[in-house]
Amino acid sequence: MKPEDFISKVNHSLQTGNVDKDLLSHESRFLRSKYILKMIENVSKVLNCFQFKDSIIFEETLPYINFGDIKLKLNSALYLKNSVNKFYSQSLNSIRFIKHIQLNPKLIIDLGACWGEYSLFFAKEYPNSKILSIEGSPLNYDTLEENVKLNKTFGKIIKTFNLIITDFDGIEKITNNLSGMNMINSVRSLNNKFVQVKSKKLTSFLIDEGISEIDFIKIDIEGAELKLLNDLENIKFKLLQVELIDYNGIESNLNFVKSLSEFCFFYDYKSYKKLSLLELEDLIITSLKEKPTIDLFCIKKSNYKFNNEL
Repeated sequence: MKPEDFISKVNHSLQTGNVDKDLLSHESRFLRSKYILKMIENVSKVLNCFQFKDSIIFEETLPYINFGDIKLKLNSALYLKNSVNKFYSQSLNSIRFIKHIQLNPKLIIDLGACWGEYSLFFAKEYPNSKILSIEGSPLNYDTLEENVKLNKTFGKIIKTFNLIITDFDGIEKITNNLSGMNMINSVRSLNNKFVQVKSKKLTSFLIDEGISEIDFIKIDIEGAELKLLNDLENIKFKLLQVELIDYNGIESNLNFVKSLSEFCFFYDYKSYKKLSLLELEDLIITSLKEKPTIDLFCIKKSNYKFNNEL
């Protein structure tokens, strides 16, 4: 086969998804190897051009991003946006705060687990813990399961759930994109397509799993966190990390944290400084004007003490 005919068949196969059998023949082996090598060289040049520092590996022709001991399926551009510096997982900020308060978590709930990045980093840091990873979007959940299975050493302590945690037991609608920005219908419904997923109250979920107390719960559910206020007041937890989002509006977010402050102490996510309600409100207002989200750390007043502070 002439090289130009080979290239033509490759392009046609890529466009149609139907592989030409001639491309797989023994006679085409040298053309095939040269083509693959050229593609690899081109990718390498692109990565060098962007000064990409993380490692990309292939297993059974599928690409994964490699963060030392943790591999994640590379089906999103999220992990490719950095140049010059390696990717930094925000889960490491959570781990630093957990260490700061000298908490040794045995039960961790990752609510809004997306593709499992946080859960896997938690599992690596706390191998003797039990981690429950909950994700509402079916597409995200499929990737979450794949990543947990891929990382066998850490994945063995992670239990996954395709579930929406909200303020009722039943069925809820959620957007279903391979993204960290999926929202339930009652948060933002304009011009979105939804799928139906089983929903539970947080209290119902804990009862079903036989859980009486949580050491650390991370909540990142794109605006639906406001619906969990009553359950957060009534359940036993030591540390909560909650992401607030600008979709809910400043006033709703401020009312939420004001209610939480009745039974929680708040801490700055950067300095770890204990915040008064006025300081907390100012931080939220300032932060949500500059970016769409803010993470807060909260310690339940009745359930955990550290450094003789509380």
